[in-house]
Amino acid sequence: MIFQTFPHPSLLNENLLKEKIISLNIFCSISIYSRINVRRWRKNLMSRNIDSQQITPVVIQAT
Repeated sequence: MIFQTFPHPSLLNENLLKEKIISLNIFCSISIYSRINVRRWRKNLMSRNIDSQQITPVVIQAT
Protein backbone atom coordinates (compact mmCIF):
# COMPACT_ATOMS: atom_id res chain seq x y z
CA MET A 1 0.00 0.00 0.00
CA ILE A 2 1.36 3.40 -1.04
CA PHE A 3 0.69 6.45 1.10
CA GLN A 4 0.78 9.81 -0.57
CA THR A 5 2.09 12.62 1.54
CA PHE A 6 0.78 16.07 0.86
CA PRO A 7 2.61 19.19 1.95
CA HIS A 8 1.35 21.07 4.92
CA PRO A 9 -1.23 23.75 3.92
CA SER A 10 0.93 26.55 5.29
CA LEU A 11 3.85 25.36 3.14
CA LEU A 12 1.57 25.28 0.13
CA ASN A 13 0.43 28.84 0.82
CA GLU A 14 4.02 29.94 1.32
CA ASN A 15 5.02 28.47 -2.04
CA LEU A 16 2.08 30.14 -3.77
CA LEU A 17 3.04 33.44 -2.18
CA LYS A 18 6.65 33.03 -3.33
CA GLU A 19 5.47 32.25 -6.87
CA LYS A 20 3.24 35.33 -6.88
CA ILE A 21 6.09 37.53 -5.66
CA ILE A 22 8.47 36.11 -8.27
CA SER A 23 5.96 36.59 -11.09
CA LEU A 24 5.23 40.13 -9.91
CA ASN A 25 8.96 40.91 -9.83
CA ILE A 26 9.39 39.56 -13.34
CA PHE A 27 6.41 41.58 -14.57
CA CYS A 28 7.72 44.78 -12.95
CA SER A 29 11.20 44.22 -14.36
CA ILE A 30 9.81 43.73 -17.86
CA SER A 31 7.58 46.79 -17.66
CA ILE A 32 10.42 48.99 -16.34
CA TYR A 33 12.76 47.68 -19.05
CA SER A 34 10.20 48.33 -21.79
CA ARG A 35 9.51 51.83 -20.42
CA ILE A 36 13.24 52.62 -20.54
CA ASN A 37 13.40 51.29 -24.11
CA VAL A 38 10.42 53.41 -25.15
CA ARG A 39 12.10 56.50 -23.71
CA ARG A 40 15.32 55.65 -25.57
CA TRP A 41 13.40 55.03 -28.78
CA ARG A 42 11.53 58.35 -28.48
CA LYS A 43 14.75 60.20 -27.71
CA ASN A 44 16.46 58.67 -30.76
CA LEU A 45 13.48 59.48 -32.93
CA MET A 46 13.40 63.09 -31.71
CA SER A 47 17.13 63.54 -32.31
CA ARG A 48 16.75 62.07 -35.83
CA ASN A 49 13.92 64.51 -36.55
CA ILE A 50 16.03 67.44 -35.35
CA ASP A 51 18.98 66.24 -37.47
CA SER A 52 16.82 65.93 -40.57
CA GLN A 53 15.33 69.41 -40.00
CA GLN A 54 18.80 70.95 -39.74
CA ILE A 55 19.79 69.64 -43.18
CA THR A 56 18.91 72.39 -45.63
CA PRO A 57 17.77 71.24 -49.03
CA VAL A 58 20.06 72.18 -51.91
CA VAL A 59 18.17 73.91 -54.68
CA ILE A 60 19.80 73.89 -58.10
CA GLN A 61 18.52 76.64 -60.32
CA ALA A 62 18.61 76.08 -64.06
CA THR A 63 20.14 79.01 -65.95
